[in-house]
Amino acid sequence: MLKPCTSIIAITLAVIDARLAMAQVPRYQPVQRLADSLAQPNDAAGYSVAASGTVALISSRGADPGAGNAGKVCVFQRNSSGWSQAASLTESVPVANAQFGRAIALSSQHAVVTAFTSNASGRAAVYTHVGSAFGASASLTSPNTSPGDRFGEVAAVDGDWIAIGAPGRTGHGAIDLFVRIGTTWTHHSSIDPLAPSAGLEFGASIALRGNTICVGAPGDAVNGSEAGAVVVYRLSGNTWGLSQTLRAPDGAAGALFGTSVALESNTMVIGAYRDDASTVDSGSAYVFRSTGTAWNYAQKLFPETSVQDADFGFAVAISGPRIAVGAPSAVVTGGTRAGVAYVFIDNGSVVTPLLRAASPSAGGTFAGTDVAVSSSDLILGAPLDSSGGAYTGCAAAVNIISDCDTDGQIDAVEIALGAVDLNRDGTPDTCQCPADFNADGVTGGQDLGIMLGFWGTSASTLPKVDIDRDGIVSGADLGLLLSNWGPCQ
Repeated sequence: MLKPCTSIIAITLAVIDARLAMAQVPRYQPVQRLADSLAQPNDAAGYSVAASGTVALISSRGADPGAGNAGKVCVFQRNSSGWSQAASLTESVPVANAQFGRAIALSSQHAVVTAFTSNASGRAAVYTHVGSAFGASASLTSPNTSPGDRFGEVAAVDGDWIAIGAPGRTGHGAIDLFVRIGTTWTHHSSIDPLAPSAGLEFGASIALRGNTICVGAPGDAVNGSEAGAVVVYRLSGNTWGLSQTLRAPDGAAGALFGTSVALESNTMVIGAYRDDASTVDSGSAYVFRSTGTAWNYAQKLFPETSVQDADFGFAVAISGPRIAVGAPSAVVTGGTRAGVAYVFIDNGSVVTPLLRAASPSAGGTFAGTDVAVSSSDLILGAPLDSSGGAYTGCAAAVNIISDCDTDGQIDAVEIALGAVDLNRDGTPDTCQCPADFNADGVTGGQDLGIMLGFWGTSASTLPKVDIDRDGIVSGADLGLLLSNWGPCQ
């Protein structure tokens, strides 16, 4: 084991190496928006996102389905042509200001959605789903809820277990565990911190996989006020027992280590979005790996530029070898805090940056407020996106596995590095023929005729005719067609 001073020196050297690497991270502008078909101003869609397989959930906690700010959750399904909205989830009796979709969690079979109650506690519902088809919901209630406990601020689901955080309960926080027996979910137990203290915020974040639960306590003060910690529990028989408490090896007051946490197999990522990693409150994320039942620090991740208050680590997610980290206050261009989400690749020993993705729209969208990773895509929430109206919000999807030319570099990175994508479909044009509308292998007179037939319209029935995706078939599209005239390469 490294001595404390040696550990800090190692981390400092890692910071220098990480900054050099992150300065090279390609920036990709997503082309796939995940937006509610009935979006309205102040819906704040994308405050919470979740993904599993080919299904994604996007919360619109400010939506008004039957009552002001009652909230709803939009279900998206991915197919060969991309993501599309399949359904919406709402409470059977909408309640004003409930903000249904406050937190969401998704597994291959179940989804959990939480909402506020009038006494500053909350409620939760669990759904069974097959793909994008969701059944009726069942309520999840805890006998230990109390006014102001913020039950439902976060949630996690995996297999037959659900964990819900109540970080305000009795001043220090707690989590509630639910277990499925047959088709029925019942309250199993509540877990309080071993050493309760005011402002601990135990349960502010949760990750659940198999027989392991990780609980964030960003108010932990062992390394200084609000330095933070994550507490790990393991299931033995029918009992969840304390396994280990993790703190940043270079922990410092105010870092809020444990604000976010994600878990996959033997890898854990913990966000500390107020860590002074690059500059004041720029944020960081820590990678831990397990050997047997013990977790050990492995690596620290940083934003690529020294931007104060970038909030890198506000949200984290893992799926397989891919790690996502949200930085919703990061400056992208022009001094605007637009926000961004980062994707890293984990080879089992070293985590390296792959790309960073902004919002599909300009302005201060707070992209990266929440992140998720599906089987093929990065999903990032941008709740202040205003392209559909003031703060309607949205999410964006970035395919992080497609490699059309099988050269070992994914399409999104190739486009970020300059590959041409005239039709903005996320696939480099070298792999397709963007003006071959009739798919005969040639851009010619028939394609020109098709374009002229849609002239001056949005080509809603054949969107690819609007090659540059600016909303109207015009001279710019004609120029692109003529520049691709002849046999497809």
